[in-house]
Amino acid sequence: MLQTCVDVPLRLCGYIVESIKNMIVNNRISKFLRYNYKWMIVVFVFYFVVLFGMLSITFVGLTYSLITFAPDLHFSYPLYFDYSIIDTYPTCVVLLEGRSTMFNGQQNANTLLKDIIVEMTLPETPQNADAGMFMISIELSGNNQTLFRSNRPVRRHMLKYSNQMYQAAETLVYMPFYLVGLRDFKQKTKISMIVGSDQSLMNSLNRVLSSAQVMTARLSSPKIQLYDARIDFISEVQGWRYYTYHHPWLSIAILFPLLATIEATTLFFTLAFIITSCCVAYKMEQDSNEDTDRVSEDENTEEQVEEITEEDADLDLVQISELPIHSTIRRRKDANMYPEAEVEHSEPEDDNKKDA
Repeated sequence: MLQTCVDVPLRLCGYIVESIKNMIVNNRISKFLRYNYKWMIVVFVFYFVVLFGMLSITFVGLTYSLITFAPDLHFSYPLYFDYSIIDTYPTCVVLLEGRSTMFNGQQNANTLLKDIIVEMTLPETPQNADAGMFMISIELSGNNQTLFRSNRPVRRHMLKYSNQMYQAAETLVYMPFYLVGLRDFKQKTKISMIVGSDQSLMNSLNRVLSSAQVMTARLSSPKIQLYDARIDFISEVQGWRYYTYHHPWLSIAILFPLLATIEATTLFFTLAFIITSCCVAYKMEQDSNEDTDRVSEDENTEEQVEEITEEDADLDLVQISELPIHSTIRRRKDANMYPEAEVEHSEPEDDNKKDA
């Protein structure tokens, strides 16, 4: 019983495998592929060459676009304050138009302004120490109107405080560096000109940046001494551009297989369509040839029958009488020449059938 339960599935599997094998081997499409395997090899080689070329172009283009055409998220410009007029507020004017793609409407639509920072380097002089707190203001304007204005205080505690004993000890320790110019008596401070991170404020600032043409920076005290100063516009990309900008190689590792799959699938279905079309055309041609051969065989058969009939008609009575009694030609001739005898010969058979 156990042996029977094992043999039946095995025989069924063997029958299925044999049926599939016969279907594949004896199929016309398989014959077409066997007869044209050289062309199939050429087609597949061409397919892989084209696919490799497309994937190479995709990888190079994707890498180049993500790394080279990154959005301009940081724009810095030095500030040169005018101290030529005594007892007036030092002022600096910066032309923004055309200096950075950040001030472009199309670029600005994909980015969000994060902050505007003024960075100043101040010497540790008694005059700066006595200045206490002063103000710095910036103003963005365009089309003869003010678009944005911000005033921020620069407090004394923003600068690093040190007493005289600490300054003396630091000067003594770093004296060699001071002598060779590797270290200076200076401090750096950064002032953020945007208060808070409200989304509506950021959106309005984005619209401002796309229209801003001139920026004016002003100090509230003429006594402030500066080594240098600069202003930084810092933006941030949104959505999927954030990942492509901050993680370009990870984005390439994700996007390239996706694009490669799409290209390979497209080429595969194109190749499958071409091969299927060739197989269908081959099948139609074979069917047409078989129909033609069948018609030719029928015509040949009819011609042979006609030839046999003509040969029978050419036989004379002497030749017919010499033929065997059971000959088909003789019986056909006797039936044509003596139809009454055939009828009379058939009647006794009918009577015999009735008696039976």
